Amino acid sequence: MPLDQMINTHPTGKTTGTAERPGKEHKGEALTFDIPAEVEQLRTEEIWRRSGRNSRTLVKEPNLRVLVVTLNEGMEISEHSTSGRLAVQVLSGHLQMRVPGQDLDLPAGQLMVLDFAVKFEIRALESSAFILTVAWIGRPAA
Repeated sequence: MPLDQMINTHPTGKTTGTAERPGKEHKGEALTFDIPAEVEQLRTEEIWRRSGRNSRTLVKEPNLRVLVVTLNEGMEISEHSTSGRLAVQVLSGHLQMRVPGQDLDLPAGQLMVLDFAVKFEIRALESSAFILTVAWIGRPAA
C-alpha cells in the first residue's frame, strides 16, 4: 500500500480496523501504546503473510499521524513524499532510506527526520518494524 494510503485511509480519531482486528479509538489527551504487541499483531495478520508488509495507524489528527509499520526483508515503500515533516524510528531490523543525493543506513535504534516534501524510498534490508511520524505545521488541530 502506498504511504499516502497508509496515512490517509480512515477518519480522524478512529481506525477502521480489518477482518483480523477491530477499529480502535485513537484520540484523547493522553494515549499509550504497547509497541511490541502492535508489531507482533501486525506480523500475525493475513496481509503480512500475503504481502510482507503491514501497518497500523496509532494516531490520526489533522496535524499529526503516527503509524507502526512492518516490512519483510526486501520489501519497499517506493518513492514518496509528504507535505509535512517525517520521522522514522527503527524499532527492529535494518532499513535503507534513499533521499535525494544520499542513501541512509538505519539499523535498529536509529531515528531519521526529513524536512517538508523531501522525496524518499524505504527498503527493508532485514525484516523490520518502525514508527513513522508525519507532522504538519499550520494545519489546525481537530
